Amino acid sequence: MKMTRAGVASIIALLMLAGGFWSCQGKFPGYKKTDNGLYYKFHVKSDCDAQAKPGDIISFKMKVYAEDTVFSDDFMEYERQVMDSSRYKGDLYEALGMMCAGDSATFILSADSLKQYFGFEFGLDSAAFIYADIVMKEILTSEMIAAEEDSLMKAETATFEAYKTANLTGFNELLPGVHFLKSADGKGPAVNDTAILSVKIIGTSLEGDTFWEASMDPIDFRIEDDNQIPFNWNSALRELREGGKGRLVLTSPNAFGKRGFRQGMVKPYQPVILDIEIVKVSAGMKEFEGYSIGQFVKRNKITEKPVAGGMYFVRQQEGTGAKLKSGDKVMVHYTGFYLDMGVFDSSRQKGEPMEVIIDKSDVIKGWHQALKMMKVGERARIIIPSSLGYGADGYPPVIRPYSPLVFDLEVVEKI
Repeated sequence: MKMTRAGVASIIALLMLAGGFWSCQGKFPGYKKTDNGLYYKFHVKSDCDAQAKPGDIISFKMKVYAEDTVFSDDFMEYERQVMDSSRYKGDLYEALGMMCAGDSATFILSADSLKQYFGFEFGLDSAAFIYADIVMKEILTSEMIAAEEDSLMKAETATFEAYKTANLTGFNELLPGVHFLKSADGKGPAVNDTAILSVKIIGTSLEGDTFWEASMDPIDFRIEDDNQIPFNWNSALRELREGGKGRLVLTSPNAFGKRGFRQGMVKPYQPVILDIEIVKVSAGMKEFEGYSIGQFVKRNKITEKPVAGGMYFVRQQEGTGAKLKSGDKVMVHYTGFYLDMGVFDSSRQKGEPMEVIIDKSDVIKGWHQALKMMKVGERARIIIPSSLGYGADGYPPVIRPYSPLVFDLEVVEKI
């Protein structure tokens, strides 16, 4: 079972903090104890002096459970993680630093610390303990990583040169390692650095393995601020217009580099092929806004028609009583999303709902309009154009100008 890097960071943080501020809760038969209060028991212990140390790259698998609660049925795989120094006495990094490649062990951590210092309870008694079964798979020093990277770069150069000779006749090398062949010019607006583009991609390796499916959503971005896009493809995009198509072949420095992509679907130092189509070119966010809302509605199969102001109101749970009206004071739980469903704000993450006086509180127009369509206990999702949100100015740096937004709203109570 594979784990995302974000998931890895979360569980390591939890266990690291669980180890901090250890207070001895009793003896554990069969376990030994470090000077920092970390209980451990090795099941396999190799005779080595190459334990994981800060700066090493480690791969391990881990299963976390309590005496009568299992948090993951299988071992979770943690690939190529950077070993850090212990931040608290008895944390996870101390545990990992005791292990060599091939070792397996169980470590015991205080559940009370999770509650006291991180707010997580997992439904456990405060005197409970967290157990972590760990198998250390690999430890790579910085010297080993450098040698591995050198070998991979040489292999990529040989592979790409052979592929280039056999397959890239007719391609233009726009930049070193950026090869492009246009298959359709397109008839729409031309691409420029300030235009908002929507680009559809099919991504494959040189061997034909797909890492970016045709069914995936197009990428929406502007060339002048595309620093979040891994591809060095701007020179190719400028060759096209709306409706234009082409094939890009990129060496790894122009794609995912030494990181790879999608948990090994693209390996480190692996060239990629991108079949691209520019499905929309807009002069700016104002012009792009209506298109992006329409695409969101289509992707999410929203059948409701827009109400006044262009807002989409999707009821998710019925409320009770009369509809709210202007002047009502209510407590509202909310989560705000961009159109890619990335969260930018949430009362649930803050732990308490927000007080709103309808038509009086300083919240966006779309909220006031939506709340007057709702009852106490009701939940709804609203998709709002920027005219009902943060408008032409946006809310820098969180909200860009002319940004449509999505909100999940719940009227918790009327006060």
